[in-house]
Amino acid sequence: MGELKEQVRQSPHGSHIYTSSQTRQMNMAVLYRANKKTVSIVVFIVIFVVISCVAFNAQLPIFRVKTDFTILPPYQNSLKNSPQWYYIECFGIHNFHSFTMNKLSTILSNWKDSSNPRCALLLKRFSSIFSVTEQTGQVVLPQLFQDKVRQWLGGGKDVLREVQTQKIVQVYNVLTNEQTAFNSVRAKRPSGKTSNSRNDVNKLVSETRQNCDFCHYTSMTAADIFGRVESQHSFSTANTFKIDRWHALFVPRRHHPLELTEDELIDLFMNTALTWFDKVHSIDSSYRYPHMMWDVLPGGGASQVHPHVHGTLTAGHYYGTMQNLRVAAESYAQQYPGSNYFTDLTEMHNALGLAYSYGNATVFAHLTPRKDNEIIILSRDACPDFFRLLHFVIRAFVDDMSRTTFSAGMVLPALGGKDSGGRMPALIRIVSRGESSVSDISSFELFTTYNVNIDPGTVIETVKSSIKLRGWPLPKQ
Repeated sequence: MGELKEQVRQSPHGSHIYTSSQTRQMNMAVLYRANKKTVSIVVFIVIFVVISCVAFNAQLPIFRVKTDFTILPPYQNSLKNSPQWYYIECFGIHNFHSFTMNKLSTILSNWKDSSNPRCALLLKRFSSIFSVTEQTGQVVLPQLFQDKVRQWLGGGKDVLREVQTQKIVQVYNVLTNEQTAFNSVRAKRPSGKTSNSRNDVNKLVSETRQNCDFCHYTSMTAADIFGRVESQHSFSTANTFKIDRWHALFVPRRHHPLELTEDELIDLFMNTALTWFDKVHSIDSSYRYPHMMWDVLPGGGASQVHPHVHGTLTAGHYYGTMQNLRVAAESYAQQYPGSNYFTDLTEMHNALGLAYSYGNATVFAHLTPRKDNEIIILSRDACPDFFRLLHFVIRAFVDDMSRTTFSAGMVLPALGGKDSGGRMPALIRIVSRGESSVSDISSFELFTTYNVNIDPGTVIETVKSSIKLRGWPLPKQ
């Protein structure tokens, strides 16, 4: 058979009818043009997204995990001057007794007028961290409601005037984005007090002792793949329900959470916890960042009455809340090269009369606390004085303030190289918890601002008294 030639035929209407070969060629041409256009659009989108992400991240580095930290000078806990010096030289106040939040605006106003260059330098640095606003909130109380308010607050016309015109102080840390509102009147409002007396706690401890898993830890708790860390007064267990690859519990042998002695507390952290962190780091050196979290009693969020401290070692960076402090310290170092954020933060609180040093560690009542009675403890490294201060703060809470529930969060310097960038000091944040029959965590703390009703000045005075009572003789600075 000869080769068949395909020809173009003409329809009765005059239009062309193409052969199947020509139709395929035309379809391929159309498809090529469509694909070429699609590829061009995709390439354009990819380039646009890449450029946008680079530009966006360049402007807002907080949205990516920061790894290039500056090598900071070590944290220094020795205080430069006494609060009395600052009140006289910087604030022009000669009769300093104790700090209150209601004095903060006056202090800042006087501070700006100081001609002392050391005062001016510290004020400049204070202002680069903290923004302070003072507002007046007014309410109108109907007559019937006035009677009820008097019953709530137990007072006369002076109490009503205090409610009708309220002084609100807000402190905002521009580096950590923490903000706290202080209003002394809110502390007096009815909140459904719950019973957390020592007698109630003692009863709860007695009822839970016999069936306590931690009291029978060898058979009733999990172990890590390398076993347990054990010391005289404490031991470790693996957390059965982990939040991270390396997640343990550090547990005192004593069942009562409010009766741990100073020696038992130091043993728990210095012997058991630090040994566990070193052991895990020796197994996997990429895990370098130590955390500890401690909730006491159900009102503080604890699942069991027997005291137990959560410990995790993470890779890459600290958990978000504590990493924010690290990022803040880096931002501060960019503003003031050669300065340590935590050293200067301690000195600012000392200037106001909110700090106290004990040997190699320092404690201060925070200007932007998350909850009532927040205390921060700092030291260059995890040392006995650091944990002694924790013991004195706990005793102040339990014995002096009758606060039987509390929560604490802690980070330690990264393992595996003391000269690495962005080195954190040993740091503890501890707050009192659960003093009301309603939850002490609300939408305020979860989504907006922190509301604290106990003045930091009152907190630090109680803690200083605890240190002087229980830590005597004081160690040499």
